[in-house]
Amino acid sequence: MADVTYTRPPIPAGYQQVSAGPNTVGTLTIPTDSRYAIIKVVSAAGNYRDDGTSPASASGGGYPLAVGDIITLMSAEQLVAFEFICTGDDETVLEVLYYKISV
Repeated sequence: MADVTYTRPPIPAGYQQVSAGPNTVGTLTIPTDSRYAIIKVVSAAGNYRDDGTSPASASGGGYPLAVGDIITLMSAEQLVAFEFICTGDDETVLEVLYYKISV
């Protein structure tokens, strides 16, 4: 992925804590006009996809998430398409910071 350079800093747009179990796919509730997100995995491993295909809890069911991982989503399309699922018996919990882009 190419580096993205912004001419102005992003503007905070919201926070969310979201979770998903091994049988439930989690999605984001995106604040209006958000175009960017920083996501941290705070509990339990999981898988995610941001290409419009739902992840699976089995090995190879998406890109793996580990506790402490940080994901950066750089477009509104990625935010809308982002889905995740737990790969164990607990819930995967994510903390999400949303941003608008200055123009």
